[in-house]
Formats: sequence, C-alpha cells, structure tokens
Amino acid sequence: MSWGWRVPFLLSAVLIAVGFFVRLSVSESPAFGRVRESGTEARMPIVDVLRTYPRNVALGVGSRIGIDAAFYVLAVYTLTHVASNLGLPQGLGLVAVSVAALVEIFTIPAFASLSDRVGRRPLLIFGAAFMGLWTFALFGLLNTRAPVLVIVAIVVGLAVGHAAVYGVQGSFYAELFGTRVRYSGASFSYQISGIFGGALAPIVATALYPVGGTALISAYIAALCLLSVVCYALAEETFRKDIDADEEEERRLVAEQGGRA
Repeated sequence: MSWGWRVPFLLSAVLIAVGFFVRLSVSESPAFGRVRESGTEARMPIVDVLRTYPRNVALGVGSRIGIDAAFYVLAVYTLTHVASNLGLPQGLGLVAVSVAALVEIFTIPAFASLSDRVGRRPLLIFGAAFMGLWTFALFGLLNTRAPVLVIVAIVVGLAVGHAAVYGVQGSFYAELFGTRVRYSGASFSYQISGIFGGALAPIVATALYPVGGTALISAYIAALCLLSVVCYALAEETFRKDIDADEEEERRLVAEQGGRA
C-alpha cells in the first residue's frame, strides 16, 4: 500500500518507448507530403487555424466538452461516489471501470468502422445524447448498491455511449481542418475542450453532490452533452470528404486571408 501503487506508473515508461517507436515508424500522409513538397506549410499553424477555420475550432471545442465531462464522471467520480457516498468497497468501482475498458477494446473500433459506412455525425450525436441521458440511469443504478448493477451502469455508459463518440472522434477532428493546419486544429480543439470538460467535471460533481445530490450532477452532465449534440449537429458531415478537394479549398482560403492582410 505504501509503494506498490507506483509500480504501474513506472511500467508506463514502456508505453512511452512503444509510442516513440510507432511515431518514428509512421510516415506523413500523402496529403501533407504534397504540402511539404510545395513549400506551403503553415508558418504559424495555431494562428492560421484560428484565422481560417474559426467556426470549426469553435464546434470542435464545444462538441467535446460534454463528452469529456461525462467520461470523467463515469470513470473517475463514480469511484469516489461508490466508496465514499455509498459505502461500497472501492475495488467494486475499479472492477467496473476495468471491465468497461476491456469491452471498449471491441466497441470503439466497431463504432469507428460503422462511421465509415453511415457517417460521423449520426454516431457522434447518438453517443453524446446517450451519455447525457444515461447519467440519470447511471446514478439510479449505482444508488441501488447492488454490485452487479453498479458494474452494469458503468460498463454500459462507457462501452456504448463513450465508445460511440471516442471511436469516431479521431477522424472527425482530422476531417474538420485542412492539411496545412490539421494537426494543430485537431489538437487545439481536443486539448482546450479538455480543460473545460474533463478537468473540471469531477471537481464540479463533488461540489454539486452536497447541494443537490446525484440529480444535480446528472443535470450538469446532460446540459454539457446537449452542447455536444448541438455542435455535432451544426458541423458538416465529413466521412466522404475528398482530401484533394480539401487542399484546393484550403489554398483558396489562405489566398483570401493573404489578400485581406
């Protein structure tokens, strides 16, 4: 108990080595290769993405806030709720999250594959709406204090709602932005939304519980997930996007911005 919890963190150094190897082994996309050959890389990609794609940046940030908040309530706050508020063994919550993670190994790629056939937006909207509504059922099941129902509540929320969004998010964010600023646009949207979504969610949930119990926490998550649904609905469908045509459109936008400057 005094030092054993550090072992998994030390072993994660292996993941750093694996990630570094994978990154060095993966070549740039053909689209970015053409940009590099033409010498038109963005000199200040963050500035360029905010200038040429302000709407997509706003939709990217807004769409993930609810999803991220719901995930951290499901995967982090519930561990505290189960042990501190319900008096159940802390290991029960950890088992539930672990089972959910194992199931998501299969459901995340399944939803990702499905999005290549039916589109990104339908699954993103479904996942965000599901997570917003499931939060109410989640706490209802947790509050029964029945171990099986506790596990079901967390597994369903993560393996269905979260997986439906997480399996599609990578493609969705990449397709929102042109080749010159794709990495910066996707990363900026993803990380900024994390500050207002997941980073604050467990803190806010902890503060809301003494005030209005789990009903208020559920309402908070539902409101943020509604924001995600609206942003996904306003975003363009991208799963049939032609990257070559996208490059031409981006060059036009850059030319227009240069002319205005």
